[in-house]
Amino acid sequence: MTGSERSAAAGRAAREFLHTALRDGLRSPTLLVLVDAGQARREPSWGEPARLSQPRGVQDGLTAALDAAVTDAPDTAPLRTLLRCAGPSTAA
Repeated sequence: MTGSERSAAAGRAAREFLHTALRDGLRSPTLLVLVDAGQARREPSWGEPARLSQPRGVQDGLTAALDAAVTDAPDTAPLRTLLRCAGPSTAA
């Protein structure tokens, strides 16, 4: 979708675009907290870009928490719980 298509979007299309943008915006800082807490780590590679490794439960929990936070009726409890459980460095 181009910039002009996004700005012209209305109704459900506009909401879906906003949900995606909000989810993407929440993902990076949440991953930084998880990396800081040792629940995710960067895996360098010589042949391809580095990727982020997360234990399966953390990865599934992150996906579900982000999805719940950006719906039409958002529920941030799963995301807050994930961040709270990440460790003491997230208390601030």
